[in-house]
Amino acid sequence: MRRLKRIGFFLYSCLLFAGGFLGRRYLEETFYPGPPVEQEEEAFVPAASLSVRLAADARMEVVCLDLDSGQESRETVDLPSKYVGMTRRELEECLDRELSALPLSEREKGLRQQRLSAFSDRRIVVERSYQKKESARLLTLCVEDHMVTAYEQDTGALFWRTAIDARSLPAKERSWVLRGAEGVTREQLSELLEFILVWTERL
Repeated sequence: MRRLKRIGFFLYSCLLFAGGFLGRRYLEETFYPGPPVEQEEEAFVPAASLSVRLAADARMEVVCLDLDSGQESRETVDLPSKYVGMTRRELEECLDRELSALPLSEREKGLRQQRLSAFSDRRIVVERSYQKKESARLLTLCVEDHMVTAYEQDTGALFWRTAIDARSLPAKERSWVLRGAEGVTREQLSELLEFILVWTERL
């Protein structure tokens, strides 16, 4: 009989201990919640891979915006062969180089900007902005990497990087350009180029 009482007391003690433990845990979770568990963020996967290259049969859409009139025109043309196989980044860099090295005749048409607005392996869209009324803007001539370079005087934008080595100019014109010739019109620049062409032919 005494043995049964001891067993019963032992089981009763265990039940009380278990109940107290569970009750304490419930109270801690209810009134003293721990820091929220951070969920692992999903890795971002770009929609288009940077390694995509232009196919030989891709099409090129050219969007031309006339800043003087506000009119917009679109034209779909064959992709120039030099663009085939380029990635988006390579094409953007190529367009920038083309814009900075345009012939003077192309600059006179008023091309101000061109940028890539859409790219896939089968189709690209290039936006070009024109503004012919700015033909009267003055230029500043300087020397960069020994080459005569022209910048728009009011905006500081690159107008034309010529293929003229300043070291081949006559002393007077070379000194004038090295000092940073300002207030040069496009007509004066054309005359300077013609003069230099004649000068070099005489050498």
